[in-house]
Amino acid sequence: MNNEINQQIIDEATCKFGLVVDTSQNVLLIKRGGGTFANPNAKYMTIKGGINENGVSFHDGHYDMDLGSAVVSFYARSGSITRNYGVTESAKPIKSLDNNLVQYPRFLSEIRANVVISEQDMDSLCDSMSLGASAIEDLFERAEAEWQSIGKKYL
Repeated sequence: MNNEINQQIIDEATCKFGLVVDTSQNVLLIKRGGGTFANPNAKYMTIKGGINENGVSFHDGHYDMDLGSAVVSFYARSGSITRNYGVTESAKPIKSLDNNLVQYPRFLSEIRANVVISEQDMDSLCDSMSLGASAIEDLFERAEAEWQSIGKKYL
């Protein structure tokens, strides 16, 4: 089996599991739906994929992981540093401004904690984003929850 994941495997994995975030050495890092009842942040998985005489196949899945655990699993299984998360050789996530999945929730969380948004600013933000104030507040709340869930692992 080829070490590179081909598009057919990625397409099949996307349909079956969710968004394929990264691939290496026949291992896929996938962002799934809403987590589990016990752990709402368990939205990630890694799985091995390939093509055999029956078509695309998947095996040896590690399911229901938070982002930090999934990155460690991806590194351990593929031997590759994921391009999206900046994992060190010891598989410990590092602080990085290039890691959008960490920095965007952190950024919004810090704005919410440290900046007073005036009514005029909120109106401007609502207009520019074509959203209501409650939807923007929901974005801030989701960012805060995400930051609380992953922040300690990265900083």
